[in-house]
Amino acid sequence: MRSEIFSAIFCFTVAFAAFAQPKDSCTSLTELKISGLEITKAAHVEAGTTEPIPWNKTRTAPLPAYCRVEGVLNRRSGVDGEEFAITFALAMPDKWNGDFLMQGGGGSNGIVLAPLGLNAAGDTPGLIRGFAVASTDTGHKSHHAGFDFAFRKDQQAYLDFGYLANAEVAAVA
Repeated sequence: MRSEIFSAIFCFTVAFAAFAQPKDSCTSLTELKISGLEITKAAHVEAGTTEPIPWNKTRTAPLPAYCRVEGVLNRRSGVDGEEFAITFALAMPDKWNGDFLMQGGGGSNGIVLAPLGLNAAGDTPGLIRGFAVASTDTGHKSHHAGFDFAFRKDQQAYLDFGYLANAEVAAVA
């Protein structure tokens, strides 16, 4: 499984670069077929769009044109039949600087934040600086606000939260 995902990195990069128009190459990503990976949404976002800053809803930042991809990795049935999966979002700017930033979620995570790169050094989000940015729920859904560690009963979910989800998403991104 992991070797398929890692080999998908090269295919994804080549496929994205092979198309002349960023908008066309972005929307075509929903057709990508890789074992364990579901692309649920791929849309081109025009320059100037704003996103609220999660911890300061009154502040927004105008963003560059980018491809927003949302997806799911390794969907499975876990302990007590609960569904687990690594859900992620990726923002790939049209004018990519060649660098990648994995954005953290904080706390016990369980939600996918907008992939803006807000935890990067400085006040300017990574996406605005040309970074491709990915965000993940670290393999589980939070059932209520705050610190929700109910997922710990499932060993794979606990490992995904601890470190594996970030590696899996970074490999696909």
